[in-house]
Amino acid sequence: VLLLVARCLAFAQPLWHVRAAASSRPAALQLIVLDTSMSMGAADGRFERARAAAARIVERLGGARALIVSAADGLAVSSAAGADPAALRALLRQLRPGSARLDDGAAMAGLDAVFEQQRGLVEAHFISDFQASGTPTRFADLLPRVPPGHPMTLQLQPVAGDATPANWAVSA
Repeated sequence: VLLLVARCLAFAQPLWHVRAAASSRPAALQLIVLDTSMSMGAADGRFERARAAAARIVERLGGARALIVSAADGLAVSSAAGADPAALRALLRQLRPGSARLDDGAAMAGLDAVFEQQRGLVEAHFISDFQASGTPTRFADLLPRVPPGHPMTLQLQPVAGDATPANWAVSA
């Protein structure tokens, strides 16, 4: 009977969920990825909400380093990693939405190089309106490929608001 159960489990290839122990160490780097695509320039204030969310992260640094990355048709590292809240807030004020479209999968792939260069825990904050048109075809592309031994957490922070306006079209 045990042999039959073992064979069933081997064929099923179950995934066992193991809770990681909560780290009492603060993150070595707070990575703030701010969507600067065209959709963030909508008149409903989503870019201002995104900038405010990033500013709240900067305020909670407590001496930790932060790196601000703008994401649209590619990733642009907007600053060297630093811990000066005044400089980081000034950088946030300079960012503006552009005319490009954000591809969430390409943005995550672009973060791979950033993760490889860091040591210690990286806490990534992806602040976006998460447009459906930016979703990659493979779900796995939504996760960065973190090298072994490089711990990280990823927090998605949507800023599109509660109601998405209808997408109207006129056809003849």
